[in-house]
Amino acid sequence: MSQRFAVIDCETTGFGKSDRIIEIAVLVLHGPKLEIIDEFDTLINPRRDVGRTDIHGITPTMLNGAPVFEEVASGLQVRINGAVLVAHNLPFDARMLSQECTRGGIQFDAGIGACTYRLSGSKLEIAAEQNGVKLGHHHRALADAHTAAELFRRLVESTSDCVGAQMTGGPSHSVIRTYGREATGVVPTRNPLRRLLSHACYPSSVENCVRYFDMLDAVLSDGVVTKEEAEAMSLLRIECGLKAAQVRDMHEAYYLSMECAAKRDGIVTGEEAKLLRRIAKLLGFGEVDIQATVAPVPKAADTAGAIGDVFQVGQCICFTGSATTARGKLVERSELERLAAARGLQPIADVTKKTCRILVAQDPSSFSGKAQRARQWGIPVVSVAEFLKWVGH
Repeated sequence: MSQRFAVIDCETTGFGKSDRIIEIAVLVLHGPKLEIIDEFDTLINPRRDVGRTDIHGITPTMLNGAPVFEEVASGLQVRINGAVLVAHNLPFDARMLSQECTRGGIQFDAGIGACTYRLSGSKLEIAAEQNGVKLGHHHRALADAHTAAELFRRLVESTSDCVGAQMTGGPSHSVIRTYGREATGVVPTRNPLRRLLSHACYPSSVENCVRYFDMLDAVLSDGVVTKEEAEAMSLLRIECGLKAAQVRDMHEAYYLSMECAAKRDGIVTGEEAKLLRRIAKLLGFGEVDIQATVAPVPKAADTAGAIGDVFQVGQCICFTGSATTARGKLVERSELERLAAARGLQPIADVTKKTCRILVAQDPSSFSGKAQRARQWGIPVVSVAEFLKWVGH
C-alpha cells in the first residue's frame, strides 16, 4: 500500500457539540507493511471541565501544563493532511476533530477513511481479544491508537476507495508542543463496571444502532447517568431516527448481552449481580431477578448437540435474507441479532474474510452473495433453525 495512513484516537470530555478533546494520539503508517513512521501524543487543555475521569482517567490537575488545541494544531496538521484516517469508531473521532478545527479556524475534511470497528465488527477490547492483539491501557489515546493500528494491519483487505483527509489553514502562531500522560505521573485505574461492559456485545449490526450502543456503553460505565449525558443520548436518538419503542427493545437487548458477559466464566459474582441490577434500573427495567451464583451456569452449547461446536462465545456472526421458523413464523433479522448478542456472539453487517466466523441463512444452500463469499472463504453456513435451536428459542 503506497498510501499514508493516520491512525487517530481521541479522549474527550463527552459526546456533544460543546465537548472537547482532552487527549489525542496520531500514528502515521506507511509502506507495504504499514509500519509506524511517526508518532504524536499529547494531553490537551479543554478550558472547561474534563468530563468522565472514571473513563479516561484524566483529572484537571493533569491538564495544568497541557497545551490548548491551537498549540498542537500544526503538529496534527503535518501528520493528518493528505493521509487516510483510521480509527476504531472513526465517525466519532473525526467529528470531535472537526469540531475542534472549526473552533480554531482550521479547514478540515475527514475524506473517506477506514474504521476498524467496521472491519472487526466489535468494540475495541473484544476485537483485540478476537484477533490476538495486545491492548494496553484502554482509554489512553496512544494505547488505543496502537491497538487500532494493529487491527488495521491484520484486517484491512483493500483501501482503494479511501480518500485522504484535508487539514489546512489555522492560526499562524500555532506551535508544536506536546504534554503526555507520563509527565503527570498518574497511573490509570479501571472500575469493575467498565470491565463488565467491555465484554458485552452490541446487539445489532445497523450503523445508527451501533452508534447509540457505543454512547450507551460509555455513559453507563460509572453506574450514573447525568443530566448532560441524558440530553446527549436524547439528541443522538433523534439524529439516528430511533423511536421510543425501538430504544426500549435496544435497552433490553443490551442488558441481556451484559448478563451473558457476566455469565461467560460460569460464575456471577455478588459484585456483578449488583452491577447488573443497577444497570437494569438505569435502562428503565426496575428490579431484575439476577442473583450471584457459585455453580457453573449452563451454556447453550451444553444442550444443543453438535451444533454447539459451531457457535462459540465471542465470535462475529452474520445473518442473510429473511427467516421463518418451522411453524411459519417470521423472525426479523434484528431479532436474530438480539438473540445472538444475548448468547455472547457479535452481530456484523456483512461477511468478511478475516472477521466473520459464521453465517446464518434460511437455507444453507442459499446462493446469496453473502453465502457464496462464506463458502469461498470456508466460513460455516448454518440454517436459521439450527441457530434458533442453539439459542433455545
